[in-house]
Amino acid sequence: MKQHLLEKLNQFDYQFKESNGKVTIITDSALEVDIMLREGKITIQGHLRKYNFLTGLLHFNITKVYTYLTIYLSIFALSAFFDFNFFDGKILFNSNYGFLGLFVFNFLFIWCCLTYLKYQADFNSIKNQIVSFFP
Repeated sequence: MKQHLLEKLNQFDYQFKESNGKVTIITDSALEVDIMLREGKITIQGHLRKYNFLTGLLHFNITKVYTYLTIYLSIFALSAFFDFNFFDGKILFNSNYGFLGLFVFNFLFIWCCLTYLKYQADFNSIKNQIVSFFP
């Protein structure tokens, strides 16, 4: 089964590496797909490498990136729309930078969502192709 998978990966010119019963497909983007073959079962997981636009220095499973982005963008939205004035002990809406913060937030939000959807689509495409290798 593993030999059949390796033949198909070579046939379709995928870059991959093997280690301890696991085959890792390396894509051009930050996405890597791990294929584990154990006891006749196939487990396919995708993750993002470090140093990418979405997760920065963190190494994340592709299914957990959405949760991370939600938390990250929520914190960014709070910091972009409010002026944290700790000297007076109050948090005020900063109207001078409110529109700029709104523009930057919307731009980052759309860019993050589109990048996430691209990685998710790439992962699903590779996963479906790998599943089609096995009748």
